[in-house]
Amino acid sequence: MDIDQLTYFQKLAQLEHMTHAAEELSVSQSALSRSITSLEKQLGVPLFSRDGRSIRLNKYGRMFLTHVNHAVYELQLASREIHNDVNPEHGLISIAFLHTLGVQLIPNLIREYLQRHPSIRFQLYQNSSGIISAQLSSGEVDFCFSSPAIADDELESRELMEEEVFVVVPPAHPFSKRTEVDLAELRDEEFIGLKPQSGLRQLTDEFCRQAGFTPNIRFEAEEVATVLGLVNAGLGVAVLPKQAGMDYSHVSALSMRPVRHSRKIYASWRKSGYMSEPVVQFKEFVLSDAPDLLKRMGIVGSPEPAGGDTLSVSGR
Repeated sequence: MDIDQLTYFQKLAQLEHMTHAAEELSVSQSALSRSITSLEKQLGVPLFSRDGRSIRLNKYGRMFLTHVNHAVYELQLASREIHNDVNPEHGLISIAFLHTLGVQLIPNLIREYLQRHPSIRFQLYQNSSGIISAQLSSGEVDFCFSSPAIADDELESRELMEEEVFVVVPPAHPFSKRTEVDLAELRDEEFIGLKPQSGLRQLTDEFCRQAGFTPNIRFEAEEVATVLGLVNAGLGVAVLPKQAGMDYSHVSALSMRPVRHSRKIYASWRKSGYMSEPVVQFKEFVLSDAPDLLKRMGIVGSPEPAGGDTLSVSGR
């Protein structure tokens, strides 16, 4: 049975008049009759009592109508919800992003976009790289923002920004008065990192590997704020981007030398599959306007020193 059969039955049950029901449904009486007969054959029982030109809903019809009313209502509700979600000015955009991007990047992107489309709704997910990658691939979300870029042939990525990554040390640390440090100098330190599945944790491990050692991770946290708190308590050092909105006042952030270390932030989406109009509009915004907006807002990390080199790990 299909939705047309159900709506035809519902209307005929309401009016109990073949001609009037056919007129309201804008179908021929013969088409309506064939649909009802087919429905009765599928159910194995008659739904109407027929006496000449008179037609009345019988007990099976009344039983079936109760469920049809619920089913049609749910289908109509689903249709309205879908219509609302794809409306270009009132629709829904779902985004997954790393925890570290929820402090500054994502709030500022959304704020700017809502100034142009104030009635758009956002559904937000914060998680590790592996989880947000799976959410995007499965279609659970429309976009994800990550570092490094997600390696998947079915996805497309665009670099949005690059931000410097610092070594953060406690206030009483011997290096706390310095402005820069060679990461190799910290090979004997205890590190505080995010969980292993975090992109920033993978970045920490890679930078340390390139400096010739494996970091001794003493604590693993899920939030940058927790990492900063543990560093402030003197429990270790960390590798973090220095972002507005996070309290770095009680720790020291040291640039890594001899080259500046950074991470690249990417926006990713599926190459194929349906994209609603709100999602298409947001993608155009991300591709055309977001990088310049982020620069004007200063959300691009510290500027590279003149003549300086940069070590950036991304895209793996």
